[in-house]
Amino acid sequence: MKILSVTITMPQDDAQWVRISNMARILEKRGLDISIVHYIIKGGESHRKLENLSDDDSIIINNPLILMFEHLRILKKGEYNLVYGNTFAATFFCVVGKFMKKPLILDMHGISEEYVMNNHSKTFIFIMKLMERLALLFSNKILCVSHE
Repeated sequence: MKILSVTITMPQDDAQWVRISNMARILEKRGLDISIVHYIIKGGESHRKLENLSDDDSIIINNPLILMFEHLRILKKGEYNLVYGNTFAATFFCVVGKFMKKPLILDMHGISEEYVMNNHSKTFIFIMKLMERLALLFSNKILCVSHE
């Protein structure tokens, strides 16, 4: 089985990347073929953090609409069986893959609540909540770690 794991951050020394890379290693040990791709919004926070841009073809930098079309191209080229979205924002860019009938798993985290706590504009929060809602609506499965 070929799985496309999508994230909107760069590989870095943080808890999110450790979780993503550990999960990929565990699944690969079980015989699954895992590809990780990084969808980076041009001009966004992750893009600004890039210091040395490599020729790594797993890093796709563009505007949000183009990232969605790139996702369709990657799905078709790679013949993936499943898409795994790391966080709601990464999953949002994968929703267009539903046209190709690819199952979508959302790995849910409380990121949109962090935007509210960090005093972002109401418009920005609305867009994040909309992206989160669409990711929840179109995902086949949702993974969520919570106390409830």
